[in-house]
Amino acid sequence: MRSNIGRAILFDFDGTLLDSYATHYVAYERMFARYGIVIDRDRFARSYFPDWQSTFRAFGLPIELWKEANALWLQENAREHAPLREACMTVIHALQPHWRLGIVSSGSRARVMGDLQRTGLDAHMEVIVTGQDVQERKPSPEGLLQAMAKLDVSASRTVYVGDTPIDHQTARAANVHFVGIQSEYATLEAEPLVSALTELARVLPKMD
Repeated sequence: MRSNIGRAILFDFDGTLLDSYATHYVAYERMFARYGIVIDRDRFARSYFPDWQSTFRAFGLPIELWKEANALWLQENAREHAPLREACMTVIHALQPHWRLGIVSSGSRARVMGDLQRTGLDAHMEVIVTGQDVQERKPSPEGLLQAMAKLDVSASRTVYVGDTPIDHQTARAANVHFVGIQSEYATLEAEPLVSALTELARVLPKMD
C-alpha cells in the first residue's frame, strides 16, 4: 500500500478506533477473579489510566504475578470481540486517498494485530507500531518517530489522533499535530477535540 502522499495520520488504537473499553473491563474482571480479586467499574475506571500496570497496582495484585496475569488477560480478552467505533471504516475510506495512515499503540503486537485483522483495519494501515516494537512506550515519542521514519513523512506533516492525555503528551514529544477524540478510557482536554470519528475531517490541519 505504498503511497507518494507526503502527509500522515497516525492513530492510537484502543478507544480511538476500537471501542474496546467494555470488553477490556470484562477481561480484567475474569482475570482478577482467578486471583480471588473482585473489581467494580468505578474503581476500574479510576485506575485504568495511564496503563494496565496502574490497574494491577490499584487492585493489589503482587508484582511477581503481573506477567502471568497479563497473559491471562490476553486469553480472556481474546474471547471478546470489541467493535470498531461508529463509522470507523467509512471515515478511514474517506481519508485514505489523501493521507498515509498508520497505528501507534501501546498494546501488545499479537493482541493489536489480532483486532486489526478481525476488523479489517489492517488492510488500510501502512504502518503499525505496537508496545512491543519500541524500547519506551508512550508518552515517549519513540513509536511516533518510528512510524514517521517508515513512512518517510516529517513531523510537521503528521497528525496523531488519540483519546488520552498520554496520547497528547506523546504527540507533543514528537512535535506532531494532535487531534483528541473523546472515549471512555480517560478525560481528555485538548484542542481540537472531537466526540466522534465523523468529525475528524473538519478539524484536521491544512497541509496542502
